[in-house]
Amino acid sequence: MSIKNTFIRGFRRTIEEEKLFLGIAISFVLALIFSLTTLWHFSLLAAIIGGLFYSKMSKGALAGLIGVGGAWSIVIVIELIATDISVLLNQISGIIIGSTSLGWLFIIIVILVALIFGALGGSLGTGIMIIIFERKRKEDE
Repeated sequence: MSIKNTFIRGFRRTIEEEKLFLGIAISFVLALIFSLTTLWHFSLLAAIIGGLFYSKMSKGALAGLIGVGGAWSIVIVIELIATDISVLLNQISGIIIGSTSLGWLFIIIVILVALIFGALGGSLGTGIMIIIFERKRKEDE
């Protein structure tokens, strides 16, 4: 194995690692922007865009999961610090569950929904890219 091949192989590995961080970063930033506005449901679109960078479903799902889940977690922390939402969540848990000390359960549910949005969106984005490249490859033949 020559030095040139070793360098090229290492360079390709570095590009793949940077693509992973690029997809996570784009997914995170878009989900954070959407979550801080009234367009929180477009976080699925942020995960789809983050998943477009990959050719493996697992990497796309991971990028969407980390990006959207991290963004929603930061938004929840901001809301907990800036407002008195914990009191509201405790009151809602008292109405629904019967115990006024289970407001944290709703926070976990929201984060789980964000993780599901991110994983599904990232997988969908990667699936779109796989279909597009497969169709393009068949047209080239």
